[in-house]
Amino acid sequence: MRNINRISFKRVIITSLVVLLVICLVSGSNVAKTAAYFTDIETASSNSFQGWSASLWTQTLQSDFQAGISNQVDITTSPGDVILDEGLSQMVVASDDFESGDWSGGTGWLWAWHTENNPIITTSGSPHGGSYHAQMAANGSYYYIARPTNMTGMTGSRVQFWAKATAFGAADYVECRIYDLTTWNTVQIWYDGDDDDTYHYYDFDVSGMNMTSEFYVTFSVVLSGPGANFYIDDVQFVATPTQFGIASDDFESGGWSGGSGWLWPWYHGGDATVTTSGTPHGGSYHVRLSRSTGYIDRAVNLSGKSNVRLQFWAKADSFEGSEYAVCNIYDGVAWYTVETWTDEDDDNLYHFYDIDLSGYNMSSQFYVAFDAQMGTGDYLYIDDLVFTQLNEYYTLGTLASQVFDTGASGTIWNMLIWDETLMSNTDITFAVRASDTPFNAGDATPFWTLAGGTSPVMTGLPAGRYKQWQVTLTTSNTANTPTLHEVRLYYY
Repeated sequence: MRNINRISFKRVIITSLVVLLVICLVSGSNVAKTAAYFTDIETASSNSFQGWSASLWTQTLQSDFQAGISNQVDITTSPGDVILDEGLSQMVVASDDFESGDWSGGTGWLWAWHTENNPIITTSGSPHGGSYHAQMAANGSYYYIARPTNMTGMTGSRVQFWAKATAFGAADYVECRIYDLTTWNTVQIWYDGDDDDTYHYYDFDVSGMNMTSEFYVTFSVVLSGPGANFYIDDVQFVATPTQFGIASDDFESGGWSGGSGWLWPWYHGGDATVTTSGTPHGGSYHVRLSRSTGYIDRAVNLSGKSNVRLQFWAKADSFEGSEYAVCNIYDGVAWYTVETWTDEDDDNLYHFYDIDLSGYNMSSQFYVAFDAQMGTGDYLYIDDLVFTQLNEYYTLGTLASQVFDTGASGTIWNMLIWDETLMSNTDITFAVRASDTPFNAGDATPFWTLAGGTSPVMTGLPAGRYKQWQVTLTTSNTANTPTLHEVRLYYY
């Protein structure tokens, strides 16, 4: 009896082991692909992978990301990474809302409006904005207003304004023309029929013209009808600088009105000169200040700007004792000293100075000044001065991957993992989609499913043979960008 029981027990154990082995052999592949048993120990440095053997689709090379659809992201500066693209910010070059009540108001112009036959700035006639606008009334003869700005180095240039016509006669008309010192370009003509006494907004692309140092907008009229009037308000030139330089002067003009981007020429007093002596930093000219009287200043419009820096080269020579020189700025609120040279700095060698202005008020008349407080034979030299704006990133950019064919209908998307570097005030989020029906990368359907911004994502991922992900990069600080390094998709 004992032997029979022992044999039966052994048979039960052996049978159970065989059944368990068969189950494992039959279903082993499914068990191996269960997400609960998966551990991803890939690192950015080794790019090695250990874990379960599910299929893997990796996007990590520049060519991988280039195969997708990008919008305002950069995939070339750092090959194999995705960052936000740099956006050249459009700037107001010159503007006048006529709120000064005269013809010399506004900012960014070379000089006041030139007027003929007594057009006026008035409060009557319901201005578009504020209390004043320009009025050109019927007098039976041709007359105009004109004003220039400096458009050197600009691209994407546009002229924008509001205008309205009232009570035109059959022969009355008004022209808006742009002049680049070579060509007159008529951008708009108003006739009888356009005189609805209602302000309309006008926006004209003038980027095809020469961007000259004297670039004019003009309004010319022939009005004779009873009560005929033409009104203009809120005139401005806007453009994108080809570089982020806002204003600069290398003093190669040999005088005080050179450079570009300034509101007016340098003010200079005392022992201040633009000279060839003393070995300039670049070119043939630089500024020399001496004694206790040498002084210069100049203004630029920084309103609406961010991440602005003041950069220049300077050298001090032969200072003694308590002698010094300073660089000051005025931000519309107060004067501040941002650099000082003393006896210890007088090595007669040019040094580069890069001053962060982000903590100051960005005013429409922002001054830089240099003031000498030395004796005879002591010098401060300045050259290659620029107000510049740090590269700014777009606040949002996207990259949609190529569509990946897994080869089998109903493919399960187990996990989405990505490697990222997030600077302050930046973020990266993902959306995903999948379908058993083929689709293209730019198609509107299937619809996207938000996957969030925390890697890894293991739930809520759609199933389907064809799969695609989309990443959104954002920043609230345009000096910083997030960086996407790699995307990994696990599926079975």
